[in-house]
This record gives sequence, structure tokens and C-alpha cells, in this order.
Amino acid sequence: MARLINADQWLVDFGASKNLQKTGANMPPYTPSANSVTITSGDALPSPGHGVVALSTRLGGTSTLKNSLHVPGFTANVFSVRAVDRGGGNVTF
Repeated sequence: MARLINADQWLVDFGASKNLQKTGANMPPYTPSANSVTITSGDALPSPGHGVVALSTRLGGTSTLKNSLHVPGFTANVFSVRAVDRGGGNVTF
């Protein structure tokens, strides 16, 4: 089961193709896998693994992000609207 983290620690991104977390601490189950993420500058950042993240919402619910990439070189956690949509979820603003 994924641990809850505070939702205000995430940036919402419409262009990102994956959910990204800068720490692997709250991602059980965590699966090591060598990947890389290309950022807007064209640089590639290593991603040593992926896991499940559960975000608490302001309405008292939870949003579960599967296959979130652990990207330690990234400066912020990223909630990808595209990834949630592709996974069959809904995002309402």
C-alpha cells in the first residue's frame, strides 16, 4: 500500500508524460529499473526506479499514481495530467 504524502508538494503539469517524484521514500512497492527522463532543456536525468504514490486531496480523498518515476535529480515532484488521463483517471480543476 502506498504511503500518503502532502498534495501541496506536487506541481501539476499538462505536458509531462509521466508522474515524477524526486525521492523514492514514499513509493512502495518500489521497483528498481534503470530509466532516464528528458527534461525541457534536452538533458536526460537518470531514474533508478518507479513505484506507487498516494496523494491526499483537499477533499479528504486519495489519488493513487501508479508507475511514478523516481527522479532524484529533479527539483520538484510532478503530477502529470496526461499520465492520469491515459490511465483512465479524471482531473478536475
